[in-house]
Parts: sequence; structure tokens; C-alpha cells
Amino acid sequence: MKNILAINLNKSLNKFDVVLDKVKYRQVIYDGTDHLMLGSSKYKYSTKQLVLSDQSMKILSSTGEFSNEELIKVFDEIMYIVNKNFSLYDTRGFRDKLNNARENFIKLPNKTLFEKGKLKQHSKLEILKQILIGLHANAGRVDLKDIGVNNFGAMVTSGVLLSPDATIVYQSPTGLFERKVKLSDL
Repeated sequence: MKNILAINLNKSLNKFDVVLDKVKYRQVIYDGTDHLMLGSSKYKYSTKQLVLSDQSMKILSSTGEFSNEELIKVFDEIMYIVNKNFSLYDTRGFRDKLNNARENFIKLPNKTLFEKGKLKQHSKLEILKQILIGLHANAGRVDLKDIGVNNFGAMVTSGVLLSPDATIVYQSPTGLFERKVKLSDL
């Protein structure tokens, strides 16, 4: 594995190889199925977009009322896509935490609960929207305390490690032009 700081450190820390002299902030990298962007030497975030069905989008964008079953179905659709395409969320166990939070999600009320003017518990719809913020292709993170998942989306590690097959993606500001370079070719 290569450390994204462009150094391959071994145990003695006496030897290292400079693989890349500069790695830009928000550098796009493809590493297997992970598509990520660098926030720092320890912070990464996804560049994948979550695409949902028209029915789920209708529920998420509406202010109307929906049945318990419809809201659970949206949660399940999100989890199906996350489990299939978002392996980057294995960082800090976020994918497992979301999967394990299903029962807590089911127990949530369909309407936000207030007690004496203070928020008591978020609704299912609000939690779904917060999950989407945490899954969005940016550095967004949210606390999903109502379902037992804290700091969701904060992919901070002790160092961003990449496989030799990782690809650095250089893009023009408009996104019209791009050049890809494999780490193993450097």
C-alpha cells in the first residue's frame, strides 16, 4: 500500500520512496471501486453520487405525509445502493452502522416530536434527508443520533492508504478534459 502523502513508509521509517511530489487538495482518485477526493492526508470523501428511484425522490422532496412502509422502503433502497456501490463507507464502519440502524429507523415516528417547544425526536423523513447529506459527494457529515450513528460521513483515518492500482485523476476546471495516471506507473 502507498500512503497518499506520496511516501511508502516501512517500519523503520528510514527508507521511503517519493511517488508523487505534489498531491493537490481535493485530488480525485479511483482506487478499485472507491472513488474519492482528498481533504487532507487523513481525510477523504466520496465522489460517487447516490441515484434513487423516482418514487423515492418524490417522497424525499415532498412535504406531504407518507406511510411508514413507504419511508422504510426508501431507507431500504438507500441501503441497497450503499451496500452495492459505496465501499468507501466501510471507513470507520459506516456501512455496517447504517445497516445495523434499520431497527432504530423503523422505531422512529413519522412526524417530528416536540416537547414543550423543544425537539424530542426526528421523523423518519428528516433522518432520510440527513443520511443523504452524509452520503453526498462532498465533505458533508451529520450526526444521526436518533438511529445510533454519530458523525456519519466523517472519513478520517490515520492516513489515506492507496493500492498500487489506484489512479490519480487530473481534471480541467470545466471537467471537459481529464488525464488518468496509475500509481504503479509512476
